[in-house]
Amino acid sequence: MVFINQLMMTIGNLSLPVKNSGLETVWQMIEEFCDQSTEKARSLDQLYVLLEQPPYGVKQGVVPVLLAAVLLRHMDDVGVYQDGTFIPVLGVEHFELLIRYPERFAVKSFAIAGLRSEVFKELESVLKSPNAKTSGDVRNSTLLTVVTPLYQFVKKLPRYTKQTKRISDEGIAVLKILQQTVEPDELLFRDLPQALGLEPITTKRSEKQLNNAKELKGRLVQVLREIYGAYDALLTESRQLIFKAFGVRSEEAKLREDLQVRCRYLVNQCIEPTLKRFMKAVLDSEVGDRQWLESLVMIVADKPAESWTDQDLFCVHDVIVCDNGLRLV
Repeated sequence: MVFINQLMMTIGNLSLPVKNSGLETVWQMIEEFCDQSTEKARSLDQLYVLLEQPPYGVKQGVVPVLLAAVLLRHMDDVGVYQDGTFIPVLGVEHFELLIRYPERFAVKSFAIAGLRSEVFKELESVLKSPNAKTSGDVRNSTLLTVVTPLYQFVKKLPRYTKQTKRISDEGIAVLKILQQTVEPDELLFRDLPQALGLEPITTKRSEKQLNNAKELKGRLVQVLREIYGAYDALLTESRQLIFKAFGVRSEEAKLREDLQVRCRYLVNQCIEPTLKRFMKAVLDSEVGDRQWLESLVMIVADKPAESWTDQDLFCVHDVIVCDNGLRLV
């Protein structure tokens, strides 16, 4: 009964156990188990076995309760995984499963110390949203302030950007990693540096590591800008193709105005379906310039530009240039 009362007080106050108590010994053992999982996540069924054996002798039903207290205490430096997937919010449903299937869960210590802590602060200053709000229930909230914006960034990208090869090798590597990685610490300190041609960032200081750390922020920002601008570059190139194909004599900024003048004379006389759709899109004055251009290239490719592959761009080039601007000259 004393053990249980002390346990409940520990969870309620999120404080350390009483010195030289049996609970302190068990607590320290769980912390050591977590600390030893910096390189690879360790399955919690191993922890259950250790705690059930002498000199601890903890009953299996108590382990999840005590483990919850330790994890709450180490919210920012110990990650929890279920079936290999990082769990940002650890809820009651997870502990219900944990009691029955500890082998499905694992913990990993996020070693954000030494040089890594400096790199983390640099990346946080670039990637953390000033309006970001994290719930008190979100685990490893400090790490997530950097990792979450990266995942959201990729999720919102057009399909074209995610599959194009018309960006740098570093950009392709970063995109691939951000769509596949599930380990937050490995993403920041191992996978992203390697994708950018740098060595993984460790906690140890050395001249080479310091140089890698300095380069990481600059290279990452540059690559993210390139990735973000890939779709805009596609639209710009498409606009240039249309400009050249129709032989517009005025400056490129006047492309829309020039095509509208031409289409007004022809739209009511055209019977070819695709060309007529194209001219009606040209004459649409209700949309902005970006949407106007997207409408034109969608008609040419018969597919939204956001969903293009690199091959689609080559086909559009053939239609616009080789077919002399859909013969609208």
